Amino acid sequence: MNFREVGSTGILVSEIGFGCGGNAGLMVRGSPQQQREVIQRALELGINYFDQAPDYGDGLSETNLGRALKDLGAHPYITTKVEVRADNLGDIAGHIVDSMDQSLDRLGMDHVDFLQLHNGPVMEPPEPSGCLNDGVHLTWQGGSARSTPEYTGARSRFRGSATSSPTCKLSASRATR
Repeated sequence: MNFREVGSTGILVSEIGFGCGGNAGLMVRGSPQQQREVIQRALELGINYFDQAPDYGDGLSETNLGRALKDLGAHPYITTKVEVRADNLGDIAGHIVDSMDQSLDRLGMDHVDFLQLHNGPVMEPPEPSGCLNDGVHLTWQGGSARSTPEYTGARSRFRGSATSSPTCKLSASRATR
């Protein structure tokens, strides 16, 4: 397994991470035995980074990962996320603390290694620019309940922000809702 340093922290994470999102199903719909076996095999292969979020199975994925890691006595690097929505703008810091506390309770842990702000709140719609793949231009479709812009390309829907660069890269993730 190859590893990369996270910034200049000295922390080395595997180039291949274990995504715990509900779209793959294992961490939400798999049996505890299946989850444990797959996580054990991932650890044996050198994967030391597990990606989580409260939205994965409405928290069930965090609960299942915490249980499996406890059963295995394993302590890989864990990241979880917090989303700041429009109704959280009055107390962003309080929302982050509450979300983190809930994630830690579900994981059965006293800490995670990384906390990612999954979507930054936007007060004004950004002016998107840029292109996707072979020059498919993005267009603004308005705000969403999650206070993040949505863009539609000719082939895919994305949530995030577009950047204008010589390589026309899009900094976004596929919309799931």
